[in-house]
Amino acid sequence: MKISTKVSLFVAIGVAITTYSCKKNQVAYEDMPTLKTEDKVFVDTLEQADAAFTQVYTVVHTEVSNVEEQAFKTGGALGLANDKNAKVDYEIDSTDKANKFVSKVTIDYPTASVWNGFTKIGKIVVTKNGKITTKGTMCNISFENFKINGMPLSGNPTLENKGFVNGVYTMALKMNNGVYAYAVKISLDLTLTFTLSNGSYALAMSGTESITTGGRSCNINYLSPLLRSLDCNFITKGVKEIKEGSNKSVLDYGDGTCDNKSTFLLNGTTYQYTQQ
Repeated sequence: MKISTKVSLFVAIGVAITTYSCKKNQVAYEDMPTLKTEDKVFVDTLEQADAAFTQVYTVVHTEVSNVEEQAFKTGGALGLANDKNAKVDYEIDSTDKANKFVSKVTIDYPTASVWNGFTKIGKIVVTKNGKITTKGTMCNISFENFKINGMPLSGNPTLENKGFVNGVYTMALKMNNGVYAYAVKISLDLTLTFTLSNGSYALAMSGTESITTGGRSCNINYLSPLLRSLDCNFITKGVKEIKEGSNKSVLDYGDGTCDNKSTFLLNGTTYQYTQQ
């Protein structure tokens, strides 16, 4: 089919204008405005509280699994999988001789211990009714003078093995009225799975939260799962919607690249947000 030169020229001009407009509307991260101080402090606090309790999940799942693998071995010292400076104690339920399991694990950080970008001190105590790798097992978590990055945590989160959901190994983390840093109240209802992201295993988190801090309260909904790679100290992908009264904002963690750059959409304006 023959296309006239005139039509081709108009098409070319249209494409050029469209391409220019798209490029013009793309704003570099460094050129985005920054949040007002009070908003940044608020978002920082939300992120820190959320990160503290999801880090507890990572520690509990990793270390309790490690204890279960070693607890029935004969001889040799029982060591932790990651925090080499921590101490571990455990109790075995042998009511059913054929199905003994570790019923209680105490993870003790007598001095500050750093792993996965977090500094921990104090004790995490886990009691459970079966092996953590078995569907239906419920873990009850408590804290004794426990702090993450210098901030105390209190509350009684639970961790339940949901088995394989749609072919994916799944855990459920729930907590009502936990407290971070003395005054930040947080409730969680999260689904946690492991997935591959850019060739590395990552923790994928989805669900809802509610947080109150400094006289401000919000409800958080995960619009897409948040990914935290096991070899990166930042959330690398995923989107959260934050509802504060009638106001909605969106926190976007990016495309999977390991960096601390995120964007925060508030009242139609996109701001740069740097993860702590």
